[in-house]
Amino acid sequence: EDEKLQIAKRFLLPKQLKIHGLKKQNIKITDKAIMNLIRNYTREAGVRNIEREITSICRKVVKKVVSKGRTHEEKVTQKNLEAYLGIPRFRRAEIDKKDEVGVAIGMAWTEFGGELLTFEVTKVYGKGNFTLTGHLGEIMQESAQAAFSYVKGKIFEYNIAKDLHKNYDIHIHVPEVATPKEGPSAGIAVATSMISLLTEIPVSKKVAMSGEITLRGRVLPVGGIK
Repeated sequence: EDEKLQIAKRFLLPKQLKIHGLKKQNIKITDKAIMNLIRNYTREAGVRNIEREITSICRKVVKKVVSKGRTHEEKVTQKNLEAYLGIPRFRRAEIDKKDEVGVAIGMAWTEFGGELLTFEVTKVYGKGNFTLTGHLGEIMQESAQAAFSYVKGKIFEYNIAKDLHKNYDIHIHVPEVATPKEGPSAGIAVATSMISLLTEIPVSKKVAMSGEITLRGRVLPVGGIK
């Protein structure tokens, strides 16, 4: 997001000012307004839609400059951004502050960039089946399956939920279904949320985790971090 902010300030906004015949004194967009635009009006890996939204702002400013004179100054802030772009198209997932059983916070890659994800686990009457929902990619599904097998292999060793494989199904859900999610690093969050459910011990919301977990319980290093 910081990179997108700098691109918007240094390149996209000056470009649109020139295209629309505006001068710097005609419009000022605060950093908080641009960040709000990035978070709540676009969902992309690039900056195409950011430029589109900046274009929309410039068009409205042009109308005011035409009606009020070339010296008119317009300031776009976080508070009045909706007046230029309308109701936000997206909302960022909010992490509950209360510690809960069966809920862990993970970090994962999405096609829109890095995100904090909430992993929710519940058990329902069944025969030991495993269900995954939340628009998860193939790699993330395999990572979650490995985490499930690891936890299932430990229930007898640690004397927890011995009837799991006979009487219950496990359902893991990652909210924000419309957003595709991918990567192997969800494994540790899945395992932690499952263990929390089976032991009835809440997971701290102050901790976010990322890393692939193996069938032996090893957490592998996370790649691709700058």
